[in-house]
Amino acid sequence: MSILTVALLMVASAQAVARPSPHEATVATFSTGTAFCVSVDGIFLTAHHVIKDRDVIVLGQSDADNFVKAQIIGFDADLDVALLKSNKPCKPLEFADWTSVPVGLDVVVLGYPSPSYLGRSLKITDGLISGHRRATDPVFQLSAAVQKGNSGGPVISLDGLLVGLVQRKLDALKMAERNGDLVQNVSYAVNAGALCRFLDSNGLVCNTKPLNHAAVKMAHVIYADNLGAIWMVLARDSKRAAAQKN
Repeated sequence: MSILTVALLMVASAQAVARPSPHEATVATFSTGTAFCVSVDGIFLTAHHVIKDRDVIVLGQSDADNFVKAQIIGFDADLDVALLKSNKPCKPLEFADWTSVPVGLDVVVLGYPSPSYLGRSLKITDGLISGHRRATDPVFQLSAAVQKGNSGGPVISLDGLLVGLVQRKLDALKMAERNGDLVQNVSYAVNAGALCRFLDSNGLVCNTKPLNHAAVKMAHVIYADNLGAIWMVLARDSKRAAAQKN
């Protein structure tokens, strides 16, 4: 079976899982996310929860012919990050020196949110770094819109440097049940400093640059500059999927 066929079957599986029968409880066997290049020899960074307990992982872009197999070569479950290795050369993102990143910084998020519904093209949203719980916390809060499928995608400053990796969005419905307030525009990302330490621990070089606030780019320029660096992740637990089918 070709990689293209596998990828299309996985997308079709996602559509089926997204619309389960109200009388049938199904354990999810398929997940989607985003990954970005950190090494020219085909190494990508993504969120660990996207590929956890998955034995079939493919990476691709909006052109389905680009799908390639990937393997997990490292992860940190607590930080929720993972490294994927493919045989596809890629253009790595440049990392910001996290010590130069202020709260209130304008950022954009790129990724593949809900590809079964929104399509398989790369999407972009914008927002701010809103804050963090503690100065030592590896996770920061941002206001950019994030959906399922954005997990693992890059958070990029307006001068084009990576400042974080999308982790998750706040579950607004659960928060509303607890305190009666529908919280909006709250998502979380792992900061570039923590990502660099993770890469270093896995034998990868992480060179950083201070932010250049005078070199602001338009969002469409950032989008175009990073098309080759940001890929969709499709992951499947094939054994569980086969068991459920039977």
